[in-house]
Amino acid sequence: MDPSNDRSNPKPSVIELARDARRALVVGVGGGGDIIQAIPVVNLLKLLGVEDVWVGGVSCQWWT
Repeated sequence: MDPSNDRSNPKPSVIELARDARRALVVGVGGGGDIIQAIPVVNLLKLLGVEDVWVGGVSCQWWT
C-alpha cells in the first residue's frame, strides 16, 4: 500500500502546524500582489501564536 494514500494517518493541516511553530516564512512568487495577499496569512499565523513571521517575495520578468 502506498503510504501517501493512507487516509487513516493524514498529514497535519497548516493550522495544526502553525500552532506548534515559533517561526514562519511566507513567500510569494510574482509581482507586488503576492506580498499583499500574504498579509491575511501573516495575520492568521500571528493569531495562532507564531512569534516570528517573515514575509518575502521573488520577483522576475516572466512574461518575455
